[in-house]
Amino acid sequence: MVLSTALYFSCVPEEDNVFDDSSANRIDTALKESNDILTGAANGWLMQYYPSSTQQYGGYNMLVSFSTDGEVTVSSEIDDSGKAVTSMYTLKQSAGLVLSFNTYNTLFHFFSDPKNPAGIGTNGKGMEGDLEFLIMEISKEKVILQGRKTRNRIEMIPLAATANWKEYIDALAEADEKMAFAACKYVAGDVSGNVSVSYRNMSITYQDGENSVTVKVPFIVTETGYKLYEPLKLGGAVVDEFIYSSSGSSFEFTSSDGKAKLLPVPVNKQLVAGSWYFTLSRMGSFGAPYWNELKAAYSTLTDGEQLYYAYLGTQAGYGFCFASRIGTTLYKGTINYAYELIGEGQVKFTYPDAFDSNGGWYLRNAHFSHLMKPVSENTKDASRTFTLTTNSMSNPAWIKLQDVDIPENNFTLYRQVTYYPFTK
Repeated sequence: MVLSTALYFSCVPEEDNVFDDSSANRIDTALKESNDILTGAANGWLMQYYPSSTQQYGGYNMLVSFSTDGEVTVSSEIDDSGKAVTSMYTLKQSAGLVLSFNTYNTLFHFFSDPKNPAGIGTNGKGMEGDLEFLIMEISKEKVILQGRKTRNRIEMIPLAATANWKEYIDALAEADEKMAFAACKYVAGDVSGNVSVSYRNMSITYQDGENSVTVKVPFIVTETGYKLYEPLKLGGAVVDEFIYSSSGSSFEFTSSDGKAKLLPVPVNKQLVAGSWYFTLSRMGSFGAPYWNELKAAYSTLTDGEQLYYAYLGTQAGYGFCFASRIGTTLYKGTINYAYELIGEGQVKFTYPDAFDSNGGWYLRNAHFSHLMKPVSENTKDASRTFTLTTNSMSNPAWIKLQDVDIPENNFTLYRQVTYYPFTK
């Protein structure tokens, strides 16, 4: 038995060392090689950054340059193009190589600050962006990061050595402004869907049989179009990017393979697809006296009460939507309308005698029929038809409504929120 045991141990093979070096040395080597790549981009990197684990805000371009002394300099399209802010970064090992922006940078931390400087998101969350990133892939040609909190894919590519940072961000801003649209339609194969945008996230709504389906499509702005966070598969097309082109007042975006397009929609569809704000100063001679009459009496409703905003759009159904303000409290309401689109440039509004609780209260007690007089009489089935004009078919800032029957009845609505419309 003793002999057998001795023979057993003598026959156990020796285990070879798979690695040529210790794990600590391998980690140090990986950290050094990664840092050499980060700092080796002579003109820094273009970082395509997505905050929020749902990508609800879309993506934003930042320029980042890493130095060998642990500093990182950042410029961003969310601020002045000539602004650059320097802070610190670290590379460390933590279940993989981790890149951390570990001291406060007003540009980079714009997306992760729990109280977003622009008021985006909710207090305590902000835009819910990342500060730390796992390095998933790294080379001189491309770096792929993954947000440790959101798990979003973040891509960095080296900026051309001849590129000027300010000019590059200015070019992105110019492209963003030129390509922006209030509403359009997606067309691919047998799918046609309505498209709206919130921040940098498209909502495409289309019919699938009897069902209405909405897909969210986060994107980032490039100098030539919109690059999608992940491929969109819809209507037989696989879209990873929309390329922009324009002709006169019209525009279109086309997918790389030409199978999908984003096309403009008529001005009347843009009116009923968005929220368009009233202002007293742009009310015609028919409607202005009604608005002025209510303006004079409005504050007597409750001491200090003010009309905070009023618009045509959706709040609790489509119609005349408003908020009345007392101190910091808002009372929101909707007085509904039915609408009919006529051709591509007209709309007919009909008062269907429907409203939510606040809408009903303000009709009965605050004479809101005065505010609504330009849109229609305050009686069931009363209607008016309007011809619409705008400053831009692709990205209108305003839409003017002209009553086809009453020349004096016209008013201009604005896409930008107009607060306290009695004073504007």
